[in-house]
Amino acid sequence: MKQRLTYKQIAKTTLAILLTAVMAPVQGKTDLNELANELEIMTSILNTALRQDSKTSIIKTRSIDVKYLANQGVVFDVSTSGINNSFNFEFLSLPSAPHPPTPPISGNSFQEKWIIEIDDHDWDEMAHEAMEKAREALEEAREKMREIQEQNREYSWELRDYSRKQRDLEFEMRNADKERKSEIQKEINELKKDKERIELRQKEAQEFAAQLEQEEKQKAAEKSKALKKQVDQFTSGFEANVTSALCKYGAGIKALPVNENVTFILNDFVSESRKSRQDKFYVFSQKDIQDCVKDKLDSKKLLAKAEIYTF
Repeated sequence: MKQRLTYKQIAKTTLAILLTAVMAPVQGKTDLNELANELEIMTSILNTALRQDSKTSIIKTRSIDVKYLANQGVVFDVSTSGINNSFNFEFLSLPSAPHPPTPPISGNSFQEKWIIEIDDHDWDEMAHEAMEKAREALEEAREKMREIQEQNREYSWELRDYSRKQRDLEFEMRNADKERKSEIQKEINELKKDKERIELRQKEAQEFAAQLEQEEKQKAAEKSKALKKQVDQFTSGFEANVTSALCKYGAGIKALPVNENVTFILNDFVSESRKSRQDKFYVFSQKDIQDCVKDKLDSKKLLAKAEIYTF
């Protein structure tokens, strides 16, 4: 026979459950020392993975700066070389403004930096030589345009002078005698021939200027296309290497709480215009990373679940 609980017994049981929940140990704070050690290992892995593509790509990974933001997650700042100066040859040779310092996190915080040691001597020489040749070609094209513009101004002045002389002769002809009218007409005919020659030269100069402008536009389009190809190639390799590393070795980031994120930032990577560059962000949740480690996700699905944006 089942024994029925009294109201008093139910109240005692409920109170005991509530006290157990209240007195349960609270999850401890993130162990920053342990997390720093884990991130040092992960950074070494990322260095190796990302350097593979740097050997063949114009765009190279230069450095990784890692930080931890309390209650938010880990941030890998990735700097690249090549994209800022390989294809855009019409830039001013001014130093770029330094990034503002990251404000320290109140309470426990740390910031470590690991540099990828890449010998860029050969790359720098080739890039410098290519940029010099491009600058020379651009300056030559600009000089030609200046010459054409100066010629056109001279042609315009000459045409105005011919028109003035023609008007003067036509006015003189009204009151001239027969013999003088014949001379004036010859002069007018010569002026017309000279004027036609100047107009033809002016037309040829304008056509040449239009052709030169079209060639420069085509070169710019080809450079833009080549840059996009390099950016796409680098981005594809970067995403594949990062997600592969997270899925294979993400278990090593044990000190990071499961409700926080691992973020990668490609600094000054996206350019909507020559005056403005943006960072590209990849935000992976720690939970998704651990699911990939446990084969619940593959690297492609991990990338698909990431928050990717530019800012």
